[in-house]
Amino acid sequence: MIELLPIILIDTGEQCPLVLPTLPCEWANIEKKSGVDYGIKGFTVAKPPDTEDLTRRYLLPNAGVLEKEERTRRAFAITRKSLGDLCSSMGKGHDEFEAQVEIMSRYKFRALVIESTRNMVEMEAYRSDIKASSVLHGLDAFAVRMGLHVIWCGDAKGAAERVETLARMFVRGIEKDYRTLVRYTPAAAPRTKCVLLDKEA
Repeated sequence: MIELLPIILIDTGEQCPLVLPTLPCEWANIEKKSGVDYGIKGFTVAKPPDTEDLTRRYLLPNAGVLEKEERTRRAFAITRKSLGDLCSSMGKGHDEFEAQVEIMSRYKFRALVIESTRNMVEMEAYRSDIKASSVLHGLDAFAVRMGLHVIWCGDAKGAAERVETLARMFVRGIEKDYRTLVRYTPAAAPRTKCVLLDKEA
């Protein structure tokens, strides 16, 4: 059986990236102002770190093609926050974070992984004046209105494990579709047991 291995994209803005123990990773400039920290190559809008940003006037001649390409790539997006980052984003940085979540809502799957527990928020075990109810109600609002999956991971290690699990679950859906396509034509299936998932290849 073929196993699809996702290539995880890590945004260049990540100061202390998660340590992903089993999946290959690449640095990338993920979609601006989206707040996306982790994606999957070929399924997240991104550019290689050494690619210069193009101005809008250069994109206009191929705007239709580019918009179509971006729609197909907006499939998997994860943003990551520590407890302190979360409090800041739900407090003074709420408007900016809301704008980021709105961009993320264009992705088929979007999630927020939090390096803490809900219990820590409920006990207000953080250095911030924001009330726990404001944090939790705000997260509920993002989940209901924008379809953001809120995942409590406990710590950075838990967040890394969760990112890998989500990425693998995502590609299993692609793998399932593949098996459906080749079900009646087994001779057409490649013999490779492990394939790096990269739509650009």
